[in-house]
Amino acid sequence: MCFKAMRTGKVVCLIILLSLSGRLLPPLCAQGAQPGISPVLQTLCDLWEYEHAGRPPGQRISFEFPEAYINLYLSTSLKLKPRPGLSSLSVELLPGNRIVATAEVDIRRLMAEDPAMIPSDLRSQLMRGSSLKAEFSFRVESGLLTFAVKSVASNGLVVPNPVLERIIRSLASIQPERLDASRPITLPWGLKELYTRAKLLGGGT
Repeated sequence: MCFKAMRTGKVVCLIILLSLSGRLLPPLCAQGAQPGISPVLQTLCDLWEYEHAGRPPGQRISFEFPEAYINLYLSTSLKLKPRPGLSSLSVELLPGNRIVATAEVDIRRLMAEDPAMIPSDLRSQLMRGSSLKAEFSFRVESGLLTFAVKSVASNGLVVPNPVLERIIRSLASIQPERLDASRPITLPWGLKELYTRAKLLGGGT
């Protein structure tokens, strides 16, 4: 998720929640090992069980995953449980709690909700399927996640930050979780920390 903070910079919670989504976990955990995503899935299942056991005070779960594992999990979870308005999502993990995210977004779907969201001079480029790219910085305090964001060039296209704000807010609002991009995000399952290093995502309860 430095750079210029945006008023609703918390919106990159969408990325984190996609990678830590609990909606798929019970059936996936019941199925056991899944090709390519087992290390991430096993940790998520452990966290899900920790939450449903009442967060035992003597238990602590921590993890560190390479960037490749996170991207494989994101792509697999999107295939298993498609997300409204989102065709693909990948991340580049940078040191210092920074993430560069690249996403293919259904702009037509989002504009149906907010017709004025995209300026006319950008519509044709975005509707041709150009990927959106953004750099996020985040911090976690007492299990609450907040962000700042800026647009990054993708195939020569740089979406102005105010437009990027509206796109991410709209995308967050149509997810099944009805994400509120205007407030700090409570990390799920008792997680108290989340951090990035070069090509690494870590965290713990």
